[in-house]
Amino acid sequence: MNTVLKSGYVKARKNYHTDASCYFDFARYPREGGYRVSEFKDLGMTDEEIQAILEADKRKWRIEIGEVHYSQTGVYDGDLYSYRAPKLVHQICVKYDLYTED
Repeated sequence: MNTVLKSGYVKARKNYHTDASCYFDFARYPREGGYRVSEFKDLGMTDEEIQAILEADKRKWRIEIGEVHYSQTGVYDGDLYSYRAPKLVHQICVKYDLYTED
């Protein structure tokens, strides 16, 4: 069971890696590592949304100092976790229901 302790948008005080990339694996080429943009278009994503995903990938899914991003801290099956995602990437995940419940 997942219990969210806190969540919201914050400004990064240091560089972070984000695990948000795993929510876009459905569109990743298995071996080449790039994305099939057509998969995003099939979901109805806008060019701006697709560009945000490609930009995050280009930056190796890093959140830079000073960047406003989504942050969530919680407990999952008794373990404390923290999750971070670039602001627009998080909004895309919510809009297209990419976050999993498990």
